[in-house]
Amino acid sequence: MFFLATYGFTNLACGLERWAASPSFRPDFRVPWWISLAGAISCFYVMSMINMQAMFGAFAICGLIFVVAERRALGTTYGDARHGIWSALVRSALYRLRRATFHPQNWRPNLLILGGSPEKRPHLLELGSAIVQERGIVSYFHLLKGPVLDLAEERRELLETKDSEVAERFPHVFYRVDIVDDIYPGVVSVAQSYGIGSFQANTVMLGWLSKDDRAEGYLKMLRDLVRLDRSILLVRHKEKTNDTGKSERSKKKEIHIWWGGLQGNGGLMLLIAFLLSNGHEWHGTTINIMTAVDDALAKREAEEALQKIIAAARVSATPCVILKQGRSISDIMYAESADADLAIMGIPMPPESISAENFFKHINQMLDKLPTTIMIHSARNFSGEPVLFDESKSQDSISV
Repeated sequence: MFFLATYGFTNLACGLERWAASPSFRPDFRVPWWISLAGAISCFYVMSMINMQAMFGAFAICGLIFVVAERRALGTTYGDARHGIWSALVRSALYRLRRATFHPQNWRPNLLILGGSPEKRPHLLELGSAIVQERGIVSYFHLLKGPVLDLAEERRELLETKDSEVAERFPHVFYRVDIVDDIYPGVVSVAQSYGIGSFQANTVMLGWLSKDDRAEGYLKMLRDLVRLDRSILLVRHKEKTNDTGKSERSKKKEIHIWWGGLQGNGGLMLLIAFLLSNGHEWHGTTINIMTAVDDALAKREAEEALQKIIAAARVSATPCVILKQGRSISDIMYAESADADLAIMGIPMPPESISAENFFKHINQMLDKLPTTIMIHSARNFSGEPVLFDESKSQDSISV
């Protein structure tokens, strides 16, 4: 049994190395990969014919030897074939993905987070990881401002130390460090160049502006990202405090979507809330779709329209239509969402005639009265209807 197992695993290793086309695998006696794999299968078949129980016993002992040798980290002159095998699989998948026709129904959130040092903005990592889960890719970029000559060593040290720390806490997040001349133009460069082939980042997550003197550069960056057809998630984090003024962890039990309509940003807003509520941390969260109207007739119409959308999308949510009664939108948001765990709202890009100062002043007036908020601007090429609704649902039944 052990002779056959040794011969079988040797054939298996040789076949996989040949198939993966590892440059370091250059045996003097070359055999096509399929012959080696056929030899491995033949060995395992003969073992099963001789004695099935003995075969599994031999496999168990071989596996035990492998685990012990790997844990002891023995020094060897040979490498591990697994890296080459996974690389070959990824390469093959990318080639096939390039030839496959994309349908909006296949949309996945491939998220690019740009948040500086991970210790300063852990909430971006938490939210990004909670949104994507197992459905896409999360890449966290730490941008260093300055010349490469001065920052190359720091970049190398950050990659060696922070990558493992981020991976340990957020296994689905890839950590990267790039050196740029200026932060905001650097964000635009990373957003348009990161990826390979048709597998690219389609959504960018950023922290909300905290310094007024950077308003012009920040708004220019947002406009450039919109022109590049990237969906944008802007996170304004707000710590919850108890009666004594100390920070307390959000219960993650209530999400408020401030609805402005399905068209525009509405589809992505609803989809982000759904993705969050289906994750581990936000599981069981109540989603409330909030909107404000002028009179009772408009309230009934809005409630009916929202009920149709919720039913068509098969999303567990509750419509909440509020009468304005002479109140401003900021006051209504504060009254309804001050105690929520997360608010989601759309954010339009202002025309060029609007100054950055006036734009941020207007948005901040609403944010000051809200909990942690995700502001969403959907890319022009994002079509929410195929992701949220069945093709059989007519556009009339889901419009609002």
